[in-house]
This record gives sequence, C-alpha cells and structure tokens, in this order.
Amino acid sequence: MNSRDKGNRGEREWRDILNKTFHTKYARTPLSGGLDLKGDIMRTYGSPKTIADEFHWEIKRVEKLNIHSAMRQAIRDSRPPLIPCVPFRKNSEDWLLCLRADDFISLLVELQELRSNPEKKTTEFEKWIEDKETKRLIRKKVQKKWTNTHSKK
Repeated sequence: MNSRDKGNRGEREWRDILNKTFHTKYARTPLSGGLDLKGDIMRTYGSPKTIADEFHWEIKRVEKLNIHSAMRQAIRDSRPPLIPCVPFRKNSEDWLLCLRADDFISLLVELQELRSNPEKKTTEFEKWIEDKETKRLIRKKVQKKWTNTHSKK
C-alpha cells in the first residue's frame, strides 16, 4: 500500500469518528485542499454545526511522524478562528491529537466557564460565525438590490 492510500484511509477513519460522535456529516476535502479549501476534512453543506467545526483538521496516518512539521502545516493552513489540530496514529495504535498549548488551555477555560455558567449558550466561535453569516446575508441583499437597480437601466 502506498503512503497516499494510507493517508486517505486515515482521513476517512477520522471522518467516521467525527460523524459517529456528533451525528453529522463530515467529508474529505475535495482535491486534498488543492482549492481554497484547506484541511483534510470538513462538514458538508446542510449538516448540523458541531464543536468539531472549530478545528482545522490536518490528519496524519504514518508510522514515523515529524509532529513539528505536521503542526506547522496545520498552523499555516488554518484560518482564524479555527484551531489547528493534528490527529495522528500508527498501525495498530490509538488516535492521538496535537494542539498548541495555548489553544488547549483556552478550550479548558471555555469548558470550565460553560460548566460553571449553564446559561451561557454560545461560544466565541459561534458568535463569530453568526456575525459572519449576518454579514454574508447583508452583502447578498445589497448585491441583489444593486443588480436589480442597475440591470433595469
């Protein structure tokens, strides 16, 4: 088996773990991130949002991993506010994850806040997404109005 097949299989394994855990639909990124889409897997359009959407997944399925190189790739390819994360495993071994320490501490702090304040319903990432979606909807309305106004002349 070549390394590309093994890498693809690892991406499918991690995708299946997320799909089973969160009851949603993640898929491998088309063209291995060759387009503007980076990362190895992403949630498919129309699937429910999950906490896993807050991560940039750079999946590695190799026997000898240079974790620093893999993490540099995840950091380089991720876009804020996504958290770069490298799930990896060897043959016959469990999955492990690599995160930057400050990202891990931030996750712990947010989890602690959520547990101590059950009224807090949204995370900072969810607020950012909602704001981004609001901006997108406004841009769409403005573009439609502009198109309608200028196409009649």
